[in-house]
Amino acid sequence: MAGNLQIQIDNDSSPILLLKNTYQNNFSQVNIIPVTDGVIQSIICSLKTKDSSGYDGISKKILKICNSLISKPLSYICNKSIQPGVFPDHLKYLIVKRLHKNGDRSIISNYRTLSLLPVLSKLLEKTMYCRLNQRLSINNILATEQ
Repeated sequence: MAGNLQIQIDNDSSPILLLKNTYQNNFSQVNIIPVTDGVIQSIICSLKTKDSSGYDGISKKILKICNSLISKPLSYICNKSIQPGVFPDHLKYLIVKRLHKNGDRSIISNYRTLSLLPVLSKLLEKTMYCRLNQRLSINNILATEQ
């Protein structure tokens, strides 16, 4: 740890209280910027066009075709997830498939694992990444090595 900072941990302290006592500088308020349908549209456009889908049966290709029609409801869903900081459990389910690479099919190392997530999970993940990356960049939080 840099600078000989001594931290005394009390079992009754919450992590937030511990941080506040250890670091005397105030933490800046995190303002949640709502996701717009334009942001959703650009994220959908950035996705690779594929026919594969998760358990929900929605492919990226279908999402791209109806992008302008579905972006407003999707922005509403993303905002409802981002504001409380909850990633919906149903978007965590995936389909795991094994694809044969080459060689003897009876040898497990000749297969690679493929995980198929719902496309809405990927959309929400990219939305969160954009918001987090924006926050980190604006406040110069990450070192250049990160």
